[in-house]
Amino acid sequence: MKKNRGISVFLLALALSAMALPAANAEDEESPGVPTGLLELEGYRYPVLLLVPESYSPKQAYPLIVAIPPEGKEAKDAIKYWEGMSRRRNMIVLAPANLRAQDMPTRVDEWILGILNDVMLRYRIAKDRVYLFGKDQGAHYAAYLGTAHPEAFSAIALVGGSWIGKYEALIKPRSDANEQRPFLIYLREDQKDLYETTMAKALQFESKGYPVQIKTVGGEDDLTKIEFKKQLFELLETKNQEWQTIVSESSKTFKQRARQTLKEFFAV
Repeated sequence: MKKNRGISVFLLALALSAMALPAANAEDEESPGVPTGLLELEGYRYPVLLLVPESYSPKQAYPLIVAIPPEGKEAKDAIKYWEGMSRRRNMIVLAPANLRAQDMPTRVDEWILGILNDVMLRYRIAKDRVYLFGKDQGAHYAAYLGTAHPEAFSAIALVGGSWIGKYEALIKPRSDANEQRPFLIYLREDQKDLYETTMAKALQFESKGYPVQIKTVGGEDDLTKIEFKKQLFELLETKNQEWQTIVSESSKTFKQRARQTLKEFFAV
C-alpha cells in the first residue's frame, strides 16, 4: 500500500475546495495527485485513517464504508476488518479513532460528519452508497449516529451491538420515510439477552416503517470471516437499493401515480 508522502496535498486540496470543486469530482478530468492506499489524515483532533483503492480513478464513483471501531480499539482495527473487502469490491473505507467517552455522543457526531464531508469533497464518492458500520460498542454508537443523522448515510450495519445501550434514550425513530434507513443487525449466539431487547426495539422501528433485519451468528470468528463480510456488504447494497426504490415510489404525487397507472393501462 502507498503511504501518503504528502498529506499536506490532501489538506491543501480541502482548503481550496471552497473556491473550486476538486478535479476528483469531475468525471472528465484526471486527478493524478490524489493519494491512495492507507492514509493517516492529519489536521483533526484525533487520528483518522482512510483506505483508498490503489486503482482509484475520479472517472467512477466509489462506495464508502464509515467504520466505527469498538471501545478500546483503534482506527487501524476498523480498517483491518474491511481491508480485504476494499480490494475485492473496490470501495473506500473511513475510520475515526477510538471513541472517547468525554466527547460522546454529540461532539463526536460533528467531528465524524465533518471528516466525512472533507473526504467526499476530495474523493469521488457515490453519495447514495455511503454505509455506516459499527462493531460491538461501536455498533451501539453507529445505531445512534445513523438514526440522528440519516441524511449522511444510505444504510447501517451493526455487528455485535444494536440500539440497546447507554445512548438508547437519544435514539428516536423517525416517522418520515425520507429520514429512515435500512438497519442490518448481526448478534452472536451468546448475546441472548441483547437479542431479546433488540427484537423489542426493532418492533418500534418497524412500526414507524424502518426496514430492519436481525440475524444471529455462531461466534466472534464467524463475524470476521471474509464470507460474512462479503454477504454483509452485498446486503447493504441490496437493501439500500430496495429502500431507495420504495421511498422514490412513495414520494410520487397523486398526479404522478395516476399518470403512471394510465401509462401501464394503455401499454397492456
